[in-house]
Amino acid sequence: MDVTDDFPQQQLKRRRFETVTSSPFATQYISAASTSSLNISKNLTTGIGNKRNRSENGVINLDVDSYVIEEQASEIQKLKAENTKLNTSFNTLKTENAKAVHENIFLKRLVTKQHERTTQTQTELEAARKYKNEADDRMSKMEQLILQLRYHLQAQGQSNPINIIGFHQPPDVY
Repeated sequence: MDVTDDFPQQQLKRRRFETVTSSPFATQYISAASTSSLNISKNLTTGIGNKRNRSENGVINLDVDSYVIEEQASEIQKLKAENTKLNTSFNTLKTENAKAVHENIFLKRLVTKQHERTTQTQTELEAARKYKNEADDRMSKMEQLILQLRYHLQAQGQSNPINIIGFHQPPDVY
């Protein structure tokens, strides 16, 4: 017999361990046993049953595994649905935020323009008030000057009859 002919049979052989502690995968079996039925976990931890148990325990184990798989699948579906809801709400909030940012920029520009107009109007009003006060002062000075000139002319008119225009008045002839 060849060594190559014997090789495929060696791969198919499985080792059977007497106790769980001698198995290199004992921790995996113990953690898997916590989700499966109590009988199987009891057999693994106590070392009872050196051979595979193909009775009802295997069927129960498959039922428990399929139940766990179904639960996990339903949980995955719930999480996916929640994820899609969160993504859509995130996208809507993102677009609303972008709109709010653009509106905020637009409103800031409007407020800036309005502030500029207000300051311009205030400066124009201050200039107009200043001009009015200066004009009032000039008018009062002019009125005082006119009154002084009238009094001066009246005082001069008694001694020398000169018309306001600067010509001598013609004598009154009737």
